[in-house]
Amino acid sequence: MDGTRNRDLQQNWRVGASLSVPVDRLNSIKFAVTSGVYARTGNDFDAIGVSWQHRWGGGL
Repeated sequence: MDGTRNRDLQQNWRVGASLSVPVDRLNSIKFAVTSGVYARTGNDFDAIGVSWQHRWGGGL
C-alpha cells in the first residue's frame, strides 16, 4: 500500500476429487470430497457431497 509491502499474505491450499458413476444412459451419481489442506487464515474445512445428475436435451 502506497509503495509499502503489507505483511498480510493470505495463503490457502485446497484439494478435492469427484467421481461420476453412470446409472443408465440419462442418469449418474456424482460423489465429491474436498478439504482445506493448509489454511493460514483459519478457514480450514472438510466437505463431502453426493448428487444425482440427469441429462436431457437434443442428441440423446
